[in-house]
Amino acid sequence: MNLFVVGLPLFTNDMAVEAYRLEYRSSTKLFGTALGYTALDGAMNSPGIETLNNVGIEPFTGGKPIFIDVSQYLLLAGVEKGCKIKHELVVCVLSKDIPMEPIYLEKCADLVARGFTIALDNVEHTRDTAPLFKLARYVIIDSADPEFMATLRLLRIQYPKMKAVIMGIKEKKKFEEIKIVPEAYFCGTFYNKPLTKGVTKVSPLKSNALNLLKMVSDEDFDLSDVSKVIGQDLALSISLLKFINSPAVGIAAKVNSIKAAVALLGQKETRKWITAAVSIYIAQDSPNEITKLSLVRAQFAENLATTFELGIHAPSLFLMGLFSLLDVILEKPMEFAVDAISVNDLVKKALVSREGTLAPVLELIYSYEQADWKNVSYIIVMNNLKPERVYKAFEDSLLWYKKILEYLD
Repeated sequence: MNLFVVGLPLFTNDMAVEAYRLEYRSSTKLFGTALGYTALDGAMNSPGIETLNNVGIEPFTGGKPIFIDVSQYLLLAGVEKGCKIKHELVVCVLSKDIPMEPIYLEKCADLVARGFTIALDNVEHTRDTAPLFKLARYVIIDSADPEFMATLRLLRIQYPKMKAVIMGIKEKKKFEEIKIVPEAYFCGTFYNKPLTKGVTKVSPLKSNALNLLKMVSDEDFDLSDVSKVIGQDLALSISLLKFINSPAVGIAAKVNSIKAAVALLGQKETRKWITAAVSIYIAQDSPNEITKLSLVRAQFAENLATTFELGIHAPSLFLMGLFSLLDVILEKPMEFAVDAISVNDLVKKALVSREGTLAPVLELIYSYEQADWKNVSYIIVMNNLKPERVYKAFEDSLLWYKKILEYLD
């Protein structure tokens, strides 16, 4: 695989994720060694659709719609020819480069007739482009454009059913200002921004869960003590029994007790299950995307261990990724948030000051999930990594998340 791919969540104003936008870059274009996929579409395929055909849409979006860039060449060749995904889940993103000629408009109308949806990205509304706007359901606008609110108001008058997709929202304050836009989607890093001030108390429910994390942080924790704590919490008990009896674990005989479940898993797997399950537990009042991001980061970091020649630190990398949003979940700065759990100095240093042995892995994860391909390429070069192993690590983390969530939810 010579393609880096990530799905950016699109939120409603109440922080529900309703769709994703697929961002991708070929590794050849990333390092400037050859033309990228966009130029090599050759009117025959789309790297985004190709990837989803191979991996499936579930790991990326959980079955929600996906926005995918469609070039003028692919539009002429026929998007539907190479698309195995349910058409109703595909939003074809067209840019200003689409020629306003009859044949292209006919192709766009045909897409809509086949069940696809059209979104316009950075397309100016003119007399020539008006027919395209009539076919589109979404218009994508950059939040950095000072005139975007005025543009939206004008479009609302002419196309009242059109939805806005507002990109590039970096700060929560900015989101609070523009979330008044009705029937819109919002995209950016505003939802997972680390807090830098203010210390709040941890609620009793979260405090109990965090105490469980502290118990399993010891190298040789007592399985019996842990099973007692889990047994006192109905939600965790149900989650553990559901997990231990799932195909993911593969135990033939049905397990009916917490004590037996913990004994069968052993220290290593019990620790991993608790860190994942409790992280979901304490993030229940955060956006669902926070849970997904935490778990995908955890497995992505662990998968990158051998790529970075840090195999011995794989368990620490998993914890680093898992707790990388602890400041957002607990609503307190990371330096205080990590005090609520027990992590080793390597993990703490990476999370708090972005320094130390594990920090380059965390930096790569942050850059990758934000589609900051320039920084991704820099980290890959500086650490002498193989691009295909980086993508494989990410892909496997999505597949792991899909599987594990079925039994931790």
